[in-house]
Amino acid sequence: MILLYWTISVINLAYLIFKKRNIDLFTIGFLSLIYYTLPAFFGTISLGKHIVNMQIHNKVYYFLIFLQLLFLIVIVFNDKRINNKELKEKGNKQVSKYYIFCIFFLTILFYCIEFLISGFDTFFSLDKAEIRMTTFYGLGIWGALMSFFLGIKYKYNYIIIGSLIFILFSLFVGSRAYIATAILGCILLLSKNKIRLVNSWRNILVLIISFLFLVFYKTIYTAVKTLDSDILTNSIKNINFSELPFFSESNAILSNLNVILLYEIKNEYSVLEYSLHQIPFSSLFLTDKYVTFSRFVSANVHPDIHFGMGGNLWGEIYSVFGFVGMYIAAILWVLLIYITNISLYKFRGTILILPAIIYVVFYVHRIDLSFVIGSFQSNIFIIFLAFLFYSIYIKQFIRYKVMDYTLVK
Repeated sequence: MILLYWTISVINLAYLIFKKRNIDLFTIGFLSLIYYTLPAFFGTISLGKHIVNMQIHNKVYYFLIFLQLLFLIVIVFNDKRINNKELKEKGNKQVSKYYIFCIFFLTILFYCIEFLISGFDTFFSLDKAEIRMTTFYGLGIWGALMSFFLGIKYKYNYIIIGSLIFILFSLFVGSRAYIATAILGCILLLSKNKIRLVNSWRNILVLIISFLFLVFYKTIYTAVKTLDSDILTNSIKNINFSELPFFSESNAILSNLNVILLYEIKNEYSVLEYSLHQIPFSSLFLTDKYVTFSRFVSANVHPDIHFGMGGNLWGEIYSVFGFVGMYIAAILWVLLIYITNISLYKFRGTILILPAIIYVVFYVHRIDLSFVIGSFQSNIFIIFLAFLFYSIYIKQFIRYKVMDYTLVK
């Protein structure tokens, strides 16, 4: 099974790096798939003292091989569609600059409300658990990503700089996922021409440097918060390479799927209960508190491990809907990438939902379904709120401005 997985992965990789094509969501999705399944290339999962030489079950390989084959088929079909000139010529209209300003204004507003609620000093806490990740903080991050992407797309430098400050603040707090999403989106939006990745050493270098920085940042972010050079020096000296995210994260995530499939572990919720809990704002009418899958994994799959093991969307879906549901979810994920790729050329508004798309495409292997739904929910809420603000206030301003100009003229 290992040899077969190697073969299909190498074929996929060769197509992506040697074929002259756009850097797109499939590129991001494949990089994510490779990174989060690194142990599958060696057949074992190792987490130092905690899990040693766990063999990867054939059920996991069947699923990963299915994912790789599905990727290859849909990527080839996608590239043929993107080659269509009529498709390329669509979607040239811009999103209104005033609407972009509304999103950026809301981002500032969300952060201000969060600082008033939690207090600015809270974000300097060395313990991330003490930071109150309220609704406003989450909305502020997604608003910053949306305005950042729109600024890049339409070359509004002040929007780019302002949004980047908020995104970097989330990194300072200790969240790496959002700066990673910003970097991937930046590369995606700036790569307008077809290239061969094997010849694009600049893009590869940016990805490698960014990846290594984010990997090591987790070990030193407390020193960054305190601006203490002694803590920084000790953090670097005491790095345990076996526990760095580069080595441990992919092992932890794949171990979740491996154990779930090996022991056929089922979620504590029925299909109906689980489905109801995924509905936005369901907590308002459901009496029982929802336990996320990552917490379920920590309590039931790895009870002896005292650090976060993340989740695994595929294992979560299997624990509720079985193998059929897991494979259908994989198909839907690849279709999401394909539909978004096409939509980016056809519909100007697709860029508004791009932050959630990139986040889900890259982090799908390690997050819960509640995070998938939550990211889209936040993006859509900001789109709707910005539209209301634009319709009620900004349109009136534009109308009066045009009338004044007409009268003067």
